[in-house]
Amino acid sequence: MAKVEGMHLRGSRWYVRILVPKDLQAAFGRSRLDLSLGTSDRREATLQATLKRAHWLATFETKRRELPRLPWTR
Repeated sequence: MAKVEGMHLRGSRWYVRILVPKDLQAAFGRSRLDLSLGTSDRREATLQATLKRAHWLATFETKRRELPRLPWTR
């Protein structure tokens, strides 16, 4: 089973690191998210990491639509 991008083991728990896109770092106030997957089981962690990444990627797109657009980017 392949690992999800950014998924890593810290001690006995799995985490996922999600990088905040540069254009949204000011809006989120950070450059990355380190999220606990709440499990030591790799299979469960892979599922949770996939779900969390999908959630955050959708959140990034929603935030992009909310931000004012510059005239030269239309």
